[in-house]
Amino acid sequence: MIPPTQRNLLYVDEILDETNRPKNYSPVNFYDPDYEKHPEFANVRGKMYVKLEEGDLLYIPSFWWHHVKASKNKNMCVNFWYTANFMVSNMFWGIHSNFIDEDE
Repeated sequence: MIPPTQRNLLYVDEILDETNRPKNYSPVNFYDPDYEKHPEFANVRGKMYVKLEEGDLLYIPSFWWHHVKASKNKNMCVNFWYTANFMVSNMFWGIHSNFIDEDE
């Protein structure tokens, strides 16, 4: 998992949908990054690796980046997508933009 504050290092803006907005997708292979193709990924901070065991549940908060790798055993994944509260979303991105150094 990668904190949302690291979004600018995930090459998300290279991927656009039909409305010309970034998708919720990073072309970086989180397990084996190509640092020649994605050199900024080496600067990502706060990465977390989570291994779930039988009966475990993982809640991923809004805006957090994640990549799932299933084990060879039987697996089940249930996703529930929701829209973050408009005020919370705007507040988060407003705060986030104050921490981005435009010169980097």
